[in-house]
Amino acid sequence: MIQDHLAQHLRETRLSKDQCIEPDPNHENQFLLTASVFETWQLTWWILGQGAAIEVLAPQSLRVQIADSLKEAAARYA
Repeated sequence: MIQDHLAQHLRETRLSKDQCIEPDPNHENQFLLTASVFETWQLTWWILGQGAAIEVLAPQSLRVQIADSLKEAAARYA
């Protein structure tokens, strides 16, 4: 799930040829993004750089990896 400003950016700079951005029916000004990409350190770095503007819903392994990294970072500021 991505916020509006990130959706606008990704419409101009696509992640993949099969990228699809659709409004999230459950959240105003939020969009569902699907794209076929490789799970690389660059992808993880990019996702983490988006902060609260993105939430990884799938695959579960990537979601857990991102969540763990964000929890560790937040703990440093606790």
